[in-house]
Amino acid sequence: MQEMAKEETLDRAWSALRGVIDPELALDVVALGLIYRLEFVEDRLECDMTLTTLGCPVSESMPIQVHEALEHCSGSEVEVKVVWSPPWSVDMIDPASAKALGLRR
Repeated sequence: MQEMAKEETLDRAWSALRGVIDPELALDVVALGLIYRLEFVEDRLECDMTLTTLGCPVSESMPIQVHEALEHCSGSEVEVKVVWSPPWSVDMIDPASAKALGLRR
């Protein structure tokens, strides 16, 4: 895949991820800061993501939703890895979303 096509695909991928909503907080995975890495390695789209807690109730379904969103928009091989480092914290929520949740003034 050419570099220009990869950049366009990454833009679509970030947009697609904004459609993956955490059901507990009603925010998308990007706004929550759950996506740590999204890049092409050769022609495979790789995504490192985390969850809010180890015991997160959507720990099985959320990575599947992320995978499906990326696969649908990219037309490429997709690999989604759940990582725990660094640990997620509320500081990772984007400022506008955090303010809407009452976490920041």
